[in-house]
Amino acid sequence: MQKYKLSQFNSIISISDNIDVAYNAYSNRFMLLRKGLMKANLSEMVSNLELKDALVKGGFVIDKSINEIEKVKELSRKIDIDDEKFNLIINPTLSCNFKCWYCYETKKNKALMSIDVLQNVKLLIKNKAPMFSLFHLAFFGGEPLLGYNKLVKPLIEYTNSICAKCNTKLIVSFTSNGYLITDDMVKFFKINNVDNFQITLDGNKDLHNKTRYQSKGSDSYSRILDNIKLLLENGIGVTLRLNYTDDNINSLKEVADDIEKFNLNQLKLLYISFHQVWQNANVDIKKEVDITIEYFNSKGFHASVPIFNNVKCSCYADKKNNALVNYNGDVFKCTAIDFENTKRDGVLTNAGSIVWENDSLNIRLNSKFKNRPCLKCRLLPICNGACSQKAIYYQGRDYCVFSGDEKKKDDVILDLFLNYVNCVK
Repeated sequence: MQKYKLSQFNSIISISDNIDVAYNAYSNRFMLLRKGLMKANLSEMVSNLELKDALVKGGFVIDKSINEIEKVKELSRKIDIDDEKFNLIINPTLSCNFKCWYCYETKKNKALMSIDVLQNVKLLIKNKAPMFSLFHLAFFGGEPLLGYNKLVKPLIEYTNSICAKCNTKLIVSFTSNGYLITDDMVKFFKINNVDNFQITLDGNKDLHNKTRYQSKGSDSYSRILDNIKLLLENGIGVTLRLNYTDDNINSLKEVADDIEKFNLNQLKLLYISFHQVWQNANVDIKKEVDITIEYFNSKGFHASVPIFNNVKCSCYADKKNNALVNYNGDVFKCTAIDFENTKRDGVLTNAGSIVWENDSLNIRLNSKFKNRPCLKCRLLPICNGACSQKAIYYQGRDYCVFSGDEKKKDDVILDLFLNYVNCVK
């Protein structure tokens, strides 16, 4: 009786006239094989002991008794219900000093977090930090540095003191436009566990300055690059998010040329991530993106599109021990929303605890693995319908983030393969 079966999570993509790349989404393993070899009869493949061992090791051929879907569910539960780490995101304000055309925040409310809400946040940190070995404090917005002196700096100082007392490791990060960073801020960040900034550029100098500006004619591009350099010089990592559209993609090579002028050993602290602006997402410019990324990597940078890994590296919003506290004390799980016009998930109390309303936390934690197309898909272990936010949005309806397009799935695998090749060079 046959002991083995082919994994549901195998993909075979031809990359030349005589070579296929095989990928297994659960093991995240690649194999280069003679063209057509994986399409042979299973008995024939496993009769070759050397080939069988490689296929079993890579997860391409598995024991017939294995329930692969349950294995993915178990892995997902283990990752999402992680009681070692707490992730707390703070919106000090929804106001911003820029006026980007694609931003989904309404920003009608210019308020900063009040001292009363700040006090409740401190109580939350005091209550939570001793329960975890790692505490991640992240600042979002709006532009969080608009509240630096009144909110951000005192909160970082307080969290450092609490985590030091209970021997909890602290990591602090920012999602910021990078414009307001100063020398004094960086000196403070350097000694207070600030680990990373995500900062965005929108094309070369000319195009960026037309998108991200305080006033017409201002040069935010040069100032942001100077601040990125300052962070890197002081050992603070930067994820440089390059927002692209069909209008600016060909200009982004100039960003690589400008960064190359830094001439810093600290460039190893810089990761470059390409993101298509969501209003432009239906425009197919993959070829141009691939060429631009290759240009960056040819200069020694680590650049890629976001790497699909939605199960093993699930979104922070999917995780049990994650919360976002808005400037007004409302609590959410996801950052990719309009906070002013989206129903909150919960509220922060005066005692420093979170009350999750309408069973929102349990609904989110149990939203996955209910979409029928996902359960049949070869990319389930790395995609699973994206995130819990999308699963909740489509609840009760079948959907596919690739619109059922198998070529788009192959493109994701090829991006993973190219990223792997670049990493091992």
